[in-house]
Amino acid sequence: MMMNYDCIYGLAARVIDEHVKRSCVLNEVGQFVSGLVGDQEPAQTVQPGYTVGYQQAIQPRIPLMSGPGKFKIQDLIKSNTASASGMSNMPNQAAMINLQYLLNNVINPISNNFPYPIRINSGYRSPQVNAAVGGTRNSQHMLGQAADITTGSRQGNQQLFNWVINSGINFDQIIDEKGYQWVHISFNPNGCRKSVLHL
Repeated sequence: MMMNYDCIYGLAARVIDEHVKRSCVLNEVGQFVSGLVGDQEPAQTVQPGYTVGYQQAIQPRIPLMSGPGKFKIQDLIKSNTASASGMSNMPNQAAMINLQYLLNNVINPISNNFPYPIRINSGYRSPQVNAAVGGTRNSQHMLGQAADITTGSRQGNQQLFNWVINSGINFDQIIDEKGYQWVHISFNPNGCRKSVLHL
């Protein structure tokens, strides 16, 4: 089954745009500006340098980020397992939103700033694809919140793992998988735990 990734990306952009209109933002001095467009609610003051994202979750602004980055949402949807078996790997609207946040806050900041190239092994997984690859039943991949990335070597993946932890990138969970065979990383727009695991 052929996917029109241009259409998928266009849908994601429209969905994100709608939520951006309903999200809360900060001005340059760190003043909280009201949520819905046109609201006249009084402003709150919050710590400068922070921005408010989807569902008003406050996340640190990432100074490393420069430009949109090389990866697009279709890079997180493509699945060799799905293609080989004819399974659908189409995200729903909520997962599409999460994938965009994952790109903007984690994947592209890493790609833009880590000194070596990375590639995505796995991003979004439909429940069928997740079961086929042996993913956990509560995998963040099914929510569009996680990706498995690699530099192509264990040594490079160890460097990547340590670099991300010390970079200031606001991740939810980072996992060294099977002795740095790959690195699992996730982002939760409702709040990130900064969980570090070795499996």
